[in-house]
Amino acid sequence: MGKIAIVARFEANEGSLEDLLTLTTQHAKRCLEREPGCLYFDIMVPREQDNEIVLYEIYKDQAALDSHLTSDHMNQFRKERTPFFKVAQASLCDLREFRSGNGNSRDGEDEP
Repeated sequence: MGKIAIVARFEANEGSLEDLLTLTTQHAKRCLEREPGCLYFDIMVPREQDNEIVLYEIYKDQAALDSHLTSDHMNQFRKERTPFFKVAQASLCDLREFRSGNGNSRDGEDEP
């Protein structure tokens, strides 16, 4: 089994987007610092939906994803984010193609 991506969407409560973004940014930094299997973590705000956050995360393998989902900092994030959003959706995806920012194919052994 190869790399796994998470694509998650949060719809923020009215007036809570900045708080949710702050918490999510702190969470992303913790994941990248504490989880060697977390290879990539982007936070995006769709232009057409200014009350949503989209996360794109890449994990080395299933073991890295399992470690992420059961980590203390993930449990902390789950508790902290609850008052700030009304809807959350997430999809787990098998990563089929891995490209760097310049479009070159990568084998994924080194971080993007």
